[in-house]
Amino acid sequence: MEFPRDHGSASQLHHSAVEAAVTGRTDAWTILRPGTFANNLLEWRWQISSGAPIRAPFLASAQAPIHEYDVAEAAAETLLSGDHLGRIIALTGPQALTRTEQVATLVAALGRQIPLTEITADEFRSETAQFIPHPIMKMLLDYWTDTLTTPDRIRPVTAITGKPGRTLAEWAADHRADFGA
Repeated sequence: MEFPRDHGSASQLHHSAVEAAVTGRTDAWTILRPGTFANNLLEWRWQISSGAPIRAPFLASAQAPIHEYDVAEAAAETLLSGDHLGRIIALTGPQALTRTEQVATLVAALGRQIPLTEITADEFRSETAQFIPHPIMKMLLDYWTDTLTTPDRIRPVTAITGKPGRTLAEWAADHRADFGA
């Protein structure tokens, strides 16, 4: 558990159980803890491809989205090398970007405007409660609230892979087709 907000969260409880199952059965383990996946931006796929506005809270909160290829390369390196045994390694993308900057990155990659409207946490709860279970909703809102004042700390894959992590702009270019471009 890295942050106080994580204690008892749905994500922490789930991941701790998985990690305990692995570390309790062998001494030959490495745990990778990627932070925010860039793929989470696919949650806006419908709005972007249809032209509907993205309605999201905490647009000034800053995360460091990680490209799935960077996670895969880090995992491959840890599997092929004994250099990381017994370590828990947090991973992020190379740059913390506000949610507004994340949408701007998508705008640049897709070459079209994406309407963006900031809503309150209560509006977000009301609009998504039927799709997002309460524990996940709480975890998300706590995360976004926390990263308003303290952006994600950068923990790039470079220490494992020897290469810089892919930027969100690279991720967006790789996923243009997912957004109908």
